[in-house]
Amino acid sequence: MALLALLAGAAFAIGVLVFDVLLMPRFIHSGAEVHVPDLASLTQGQAERTLSRLGLLLERQGERFDPSVPPGYVLSQDPPPETLVRAGQRVMVTVSLGEESGVVPALEGESVRAATLVLTHAGLTVGGITRAPSDAVGIGLVAGSDPPAESVLPRNTPVSLLISTGLGEESWMMPELLGRDLDAARRELELDGLHVQVPPGAGAHGLVLFQNPPVGARLTRGQSITLRGSK
Repeated sequence: MALLALLAGAAFAIGVLVFDVLLMPRFIHSGAEVHVPDLASLTQGQAERTLSRLGLLLERQGERFDPSVPPGYVLSQDPPPETLVRAGQRVMVTVSLGEESGVVPALEGESVRAATLVLTHAGLTVGGITRAPSDAVGIGLVAGSDPPAESVLPRNTPVSLLISTGLGEESWMMPELLGRDLDAARRELELDGLHVQVPPGAGAHGLVLFQNPPVGARLTRGQSITLRGSK
């Protein structure tokens, strides 16, 4: 009987010890209540560590674009700040994706209509349209964009288009002819499709003393040039 009583007493002591050391803290902890902190202006990692210190859990329930909050930061939370909850509860957060953006696609060679559709699909819009000669693409097709392809822009930013009017008019720069042989200069210019006028009589030959247009002027095929020589 004494042995039985001794064993019963030992079992009771062990039970009390297990309850005090293992079970009681869990009961106390599970019954504790804490105020949910404000997670705004925290990254998801910072928010998770803040909640963990209070015995709370973080669960990411979604994300959305918001230009006012950098990517990865908490946008909203549920329960809201200062809500009194039991330890172990989950706090749901929505995380910012930052400002929604689009990448300018390569538009060279596209029609205006096709370029508009491609830009719309990329989250951008068509801005101004400029027309200019281009040797790269045909008439009416996109020869370039501003900003250029691969540029990252905020959503709905307008992109300007350069539209080809076809091959540009061939042109040259007026060379320095003064002091050169007039007849040789005349032949050279006429081979380029220019029309050279030399006043008859004095000044029709010799070295070039006068030229019009002046040096550096833009010349186009068929344009008239006046030369006057020393003889």
